[in-house]
Amino acid sequence: MGGPSTVAAFVPGYFDQLDHPVRAKRGVALSTRTAYFDVLAGQGQVKALEAAEASSLSALDANKLGYQVGVRINIDVLNAQSQLSA
Repeated sequence: MGGPSTVAAFVPGYFDQLDHPVRAKRGVALSTRTAYFDVLAGQGQVKALEAAEASSLSALDANKLGYQVGVRINIDVLNAQSQLSA
């Protein structure tokens, strides 16, 4: 007498309370994985933005050189500058 079935009959949610630590552990594990993958995604985004900046700088330099030798017009240089600042 007095075992879990007796307690469960009188205490609503008894088995839910026993399962609570397991659910909490799973929730923490899920939150940790989500945060980890968010960090990885953020790192990937930083790398992509750095590559885009390098590309824009290269385009700006090429347009400036093209303008100096007469094969580009001023608007090309301005567009490249605008792209870099965007």
